Amino acid sequence: MKKRITILLAILSLLGITACGNTMPTVDEVLQKAIEADKRVKSFSLDIVQTQTLTADHKTQESKVTTMRYDYTKEPIGSYFESSIYSDEVNLTKKMYRTNEGTYFLGYDGQWRKLPDDSMNPTQIQKDMDLNELFRQIKMYANEANIISEGNDYIVTVNLENEKAKEAEHFLWSESPSQEEDNLEKKTSEQKGNKQIMLDMKNIVMKYRINKDNYFLISITFEYTKSGEESGRKIEDHFVSNSTYTRHNVVPQIKVPQHIINSAQ
Repeated sequence: MKKRITILLAILSLLGITACGNTMPTVDEVLQKAIEADKRVKSFSLDIVQTQTLTADHKTQESKVTTMRYDYTKEPIGSYFESSIYSDEVNLTKKMYRTNEGTYFLGYDGQWRKLPDDSMNPTQIQKDMDLNELFRQIKMYANEANIISEGNDYIVTVNLENEKAKEAEHFLWSESPSQEEDNLEKKTSEQKGNKQIMLDMKNIVMKYRINKDNYFLISITFEYTKSGEESGRKIEDHFVSNSTYTRHNVVPQIKVPQHIINSAQ
């Protein structure tokens, strides 16, 4: 019996030492390492799936799904982008290449066009690839953030409610990757005579998954809920965006296919 107790105490002691040696880093520490790691990223792919649902008295009135795909390379500089929107009112797809060969854009009419040479802006592509702004945004709310360890990743989560969510809404929306699609759908809706309903932001949740080994950004989940009343009905707008980052430093050189060059107007 004494031998078993001794072995048990030894195991518990070892577990205690291991736990102390694996202290959970702070949110600031993880984000700072992620900022430094981003300097080593020369290319990556980004896939985004966004869903937005508008309900009235808990019954679905509108639903929209947007998918986006980005490929980025720094050397040589280039990017590829495609986006599709599916809803009851619109079904749109667009694509764009931005390389040293020029900027080629597939519009919603299905026709490839070559944009003016000065539309190829390497500085803008570099800005699009710079993920530091994402980390700076979440660092603004470090006091509201919590961090957990899950498998080979750290997960940093920020949950903002009511007034704090309303304050965050202003700067988060200014760089929204789907802003153009939102504006287009809003214009289409207004042309059909649909009334735009003003809703209050209730909560925002941001979740960042960061790899423990190289501190590369793996994914972002962004979610919000807005609500209000219109004609006595309770209206709620629920939005979820899941972004997944892959192919760090392995995306090949981005080239415009020859058939697109030949057919572009």
